[in-house]
Formats: sequence, C-alpha cells, structure tokens
Amino acid sequence: MMKQPDLGKKILELRLAKGLTQSELADECNVSLRTVQRIEAAEVMPRSYTIKLIFETLDFDYFKPPVKSETLKKKTQNGLASFSEKFDSTFNLKTKEMKAIVYVSVLCVALAALFFGIAEFRNSGINRVDQATSTNMNPNFVRWFNAGQMDSIGSVYLPDAYIMPIDHERVQGRQEIINYHQDLYDMGFRMTSLTPEELIKSDSIAVERGVWKGVNNGSFSGTYLTQWRLVDGHWYIGNDMSSAN
Repeated sequence: MMKQPDLGKKILELRLAKGLTQSELADECNVSLRTVQRIEAAEVMPRSYTIKLIFETLDFDYFKPPVKSETLKKKTQNGLASFSEKFDSTFNLKTKEMKAIVYVSVLCVALAALFFGIAEFRNSGINRVDQATSTNMNPNFVRWFNAGQMDSIGSVYLPDAYIMPIDHERVQGRQEIINYHQDLYDMGFRMTSLTPEELIKSDSIAVERGVWKGVNNGSFSGTYLTQWRLVDGHWYIGNDMSSAN
C-alpha cells in the first residue's frame, strides 16, 4: 500500500490532471476540505476506505495488479521500496523476518503499556468493577463525538497519550488525537455505543475492556482496550487500542 508522502503527491498529481480544486475533490468524495489538504500535505495517513474513495473519484485503479512482463529485478525493487516506506524511516530494517519481529515487538510493547501497573494491583488492592459501574469512566464520549465536540473528546486524553486505531498508524499527542477523531466525523462516521465489559482498577490506574459500535454507510463494531490514569483527581486516557470484528 502506498504511504506518505508518496500518497499525497499521487493524489495531488491526479487531481491537477483532472482539473479539480481541493474543494471540488472534497465535495465529490464527501469529506472535508481540511482532510484533503492534510492528505496532500502528507500530514496524515488516511484509512484505506478514504484512499479507495479518493482514487475512485480520480479514476485511478489503485488496486490494479502489476504488469506480467515486469522483470524479477523490478519486482524486488518495488517490494523493497514499499517495505522501506513502511519501516525504514523508523527502524531501518531490511528483511521480512525483521519486519515480522518488529511488528510483534511493537504490539507486545503496546499491550505491556496498556497493562502497566496491573502487577502492582495485586499488592495494592485490585478492584474488578462490573459493567454498570465501569460506564462511569467516560459516559459522555459517544455524545461528544456525535455532536462534533472534538475538544471535549481531547480533554479526556493525557497530553502525551497515544491511540492505535483500526487501519491507521499510531496517533500520538492530544491535538493529533483530536484531529484523528475530527477526520472520522468529517467522513460521516458516527458512534452508536461504547459498552464496557470489564474494568480493572487500582488507586491510580484502570484498564477497561469493551465493545464499540458505529455506522457509516453500514454498521461496524469491534473491541477496545483502554488504559486510564488518575491525575490530579481526574481520570484520563493514557493509551487506547481498538480492533474491528
């Protein structure tokens, strides 16, 4: 899959070739002008759904298979280029084996971060809270999101928090998290519910597991895992991961 900044450059090239302004492209794709501007400027990596929609609007067959006559050398170069776009900037990796190792390692680190402090719960008094009580951790999230109140959404996160959304690279920092949720809202996604199923809680750390549901030209659902931290008497999200069913 094409990554930034090549993705933004390609979309800019195709848009200009069709004589469209950024505003016209945004209207035809039913996304915000700001979303198109950020994609072309390589400030954000959009979801595959958005990429597909933009390329279809620009009459570009993004998923067209390679020409059969392409040489093995060319295929290898293309594979390495794609691989480099995804990982070299961060890890400077060269092999598929290392790619797999790093992927698993990053996932393990993320899970470890989410469950950081659980071991100490056993020594400091662990509370396993039922579903009805756990909804009190953030009862306003769905309402805020569907009302487009992204600053309110951002207030729930720590300044250095990070999230690992579905089909998207990791998003870190309160403002970037606000921007990500705004992009989802601008693309028409709306949340139906967030249903906590379990909450493990200590004096200063809580880990919440639950189910999310939403709609955007169809119904979607999945699971989430959220780590909360108590700071100055208020609970904030430090890390958040989600997956789709």
